[in-house]
Amino acid sequence: MNKITALILLCIIFFIQQAVQQNTTKSTTNTTVTDIPLCFSENGVAYEKQQPLIVALVNKDVPIRGHKLGLPQYTSSGSSGAINSFFLGCIRSGAFGLIGPGLSSQALLVGMTSTTFQVPMLVYTAGTQALTNQDTYPYVFRTSPSYTVLGQVVVELIQKFGWKDIASVSTTNELGLSLTQSVSEAVRSQSEIGLRVTFFTNPELVEFELRSFRDYGYRIFILFGFPADIVSILKIAKELNMIGKPYVYITILLTQNVVYNRGTTQINKTLVELYEGIINIGRAILDIDAPAIKTVFPNISKSDVLFNVNFMINSFFVYGHAFQKLINDDNYTLEDIRNNRLLLINAIQAVKFRDRTQNKPTELRFTSQGELDDVQFTIGNYQPSGELKTVGYYNNGEFRIQEKEIVWSKGFQKGVVPDSTPVTNISYFSCNDGDFGVDTRGIIQVESPADDDPTILPRDVYCNAIIDCKNGEDEDYSCSPNLRVGYIVISVLLSLGFLYLLISLVTIFVFRRRRRVITAGLIFLLLSCLAAITGLVSVPLTFGKVRPALCMAHYWFLDISAAILVGSLMARQYRVWRVFSNRTVNPVVFTETKLFVCSILLTIPDILILLFWTILDYPTLEVDSDNNVTCSSTLDILYLVLLIGTKAIVVLVSLVLAILSRNFPSAFSDSRLIGFAIYNVFLIGVIAIPLVLSLESNAFFQWLLESLAIEIFFLSTFGILMTPKLYGLWIVDNHTTNSSSPHALADTRKSTN
Repeated sequence: MNKITALILLCIIFFIQQAVQQNTTKSTTNTTVTDIPLCFSENGVAYEKQQPLIVALVNKDVPIRGHKLGLPQYTSSGSSGAINSFFLGCIRSGAFGLIGPGLSSQALLVGMTSTTFQVPMLVYTAGTQALTNQDTYPYVFRTSPSYTVLGQVVVELIQKFGWKDIASVSTTNELGLSLTQSVSEAVRSQSEIGLRVTFFTNPELVEFELRSFRDYGYRIFILFGFPADIVSILKIAKELNMIGKPYVYITILLTQNVVYNRGTTQINKTLVELYEGIINIGRAILDIDAPAIKTVFPNISKSDVLFNVNFMINSFFVYGHAFQKLINDDNYTLEDIRNNRLLLINAIQAVKFRDRTQNKPTELRFTSQGELDDVQFTIGNYQPSGELKTVGYYNNGEFRIQEKEIVWSKGFQKGVVPDSTPVTNISYFSCNDGDFGVDTRGIIQVESPADDDPTILPRDVYCNAIIDCKNGEDEDYSCSPNLRVGYIVISVLLSLGFLYLLISLVTIFVFRRRRRVITAGLIFLLLSCLAAITGLVSVPLTFGKVRPALCMAHYWFLDISAAILVGSLMARQYRVWRVFSNRTVNPVVFTETKLFVCSILLTIPDILILLFWTILDYPTLEVDSDNNVTCSSTLDILYLVLLIGTKAIVVLVSLVLAILSRNFPSAFSDSRLIGFAIYNVFLIGVIAIPLVLSLESNAFFQWLLESLAIEIFFLSTFGILMTPKLYGLWIVDNHTTNSSSPHALADTRKSTN
């Protein structure tokens, strides 16, 4: 009996020891938890503080037996090469999976590293479609839709609203180019939609392109780029009066915070006015009231920048569910998973998980292409209050839009979808036709513009191909090819003229001690050359729009230069006539100084007339009888007649002196050349002035002929005097110098000096 009792006691003690040992082993197993290493990169948004909260949330909701997701190795920004090196280091240190990177260019490079080492990579923001190629990137999965899917959504929205003609303005950064390519490819598959694309490289080009879009009748615009770029484009559009009816703007992937002052919760009224009525296509909007978001961002508000946070959080949950299946359900160890990388890949491919960033979470899974099978987008509408209100959803090929809730730009009726075709009911009044008409392109937005103040010209009337009362000068080179060609032709001729005058001026100075220059008169040549230069300067002052100050400056440069030129010719011819017509024994002394003084004195009448004109009757802008905006003064005709008359008297006197001096020796006096120059001035004045006045009904050709006449007048007059000198100084003198006759001049045999 004692033996039996002892045996029973031994058995009881054995079972107690076994139970205690099992309990100790179980307790030890439960308290030893192994971290599962991951690697994470984002694009400079800096969610480093939220990572511990996200990981803790995943480990709480998706428990893994004996394991938990560890705090990942992390970087926030860098070049593609630097990001790839970071991920490569993570893989070599034992990371099981990658999350990120943010940019498509970075993701393409890191994706190759992921493939090489058979490590899964979850992309939560990079949108390039290339990552969907399973032959190149078999281990890449997306928790956010690609740009290709987004491009298809944009096109389906356009079709939903019945729009046909679309224009787009895109930045040249990675986001803008990727979105433009995706939308363009989607549009090409839809023959009924027309898309015209331009790129935002500088404000001047965007302004030109927006003008062009407007004039071609485009009313619907898609803007691609980051918020700062979108604001720049919208500001230019506002300057062109292209904000409000009939224009509609669509943006991609913007958020609520774009209308707030940076770094604050204060709404910027200027930004609200720009964004009002814009339709925005965004990825699934973060539900700030969802429990998961409240846990990760306890102090969140609408003004916070939370770009793609939902996709980032879901990426962590994907890894949690995959490891839970492998370890809890399939009883694999981390060592098994490390030795067979395909186990984790297949688990991610098969995982089903709930989107915890929404109050009403949906179940998500990956397709065979590594994309999520549930594609969701939100259609937002910027309200007059600044709120980005959700007015619709896109879910797997189906739109649900509350059109009656959409607030379009100012001037549109709420709930009525704008038409993409040009507006056809805008009236205008053309002074040329003297009648009202209808603008079939929808460009003019004013009726019967008054002609009492032509300086007030609405920008929305520019380039309308119609000359209105207030609109005589709006057909500028940006929309008038004739004016553009005219500017080019005149500018080229001016450049050649200035080059010739510069060469002449340098030649006169360099060879000022040569006999040819001395006999012609150094001061005379310099005065004539400088007068020709300042005369040509008057031509560019007529370029562009008419301004009173430019008009007055044009008259000053033109008239004083012409007065000096013809005055110096008369003074020079008078000197020749006095010297060679002298029959007395007393010599006639007429020095260069006297010639200069005489030339300046002859300009005094012109200076006085211009002073009276400038002080007493300054020009103002008026519309002439042919509806052209011009400079006008009360007595402008009188002033012009006086200015032309003073020079006509000088030219006539010079002409008489030239006729009287035609038989004088030419070597010293240059009488024949001076005579030819005076004849030239006379002929140009007789022909050009009446011809220019006769073209008053055609402003463009009048300006073109006047500019050509000014250039011909100064260049031909000075050229007659100077061209023989240039030939003699550079060609003849060098040739005679080489022939050992440095003082030989072919035209000095008749000289009486």
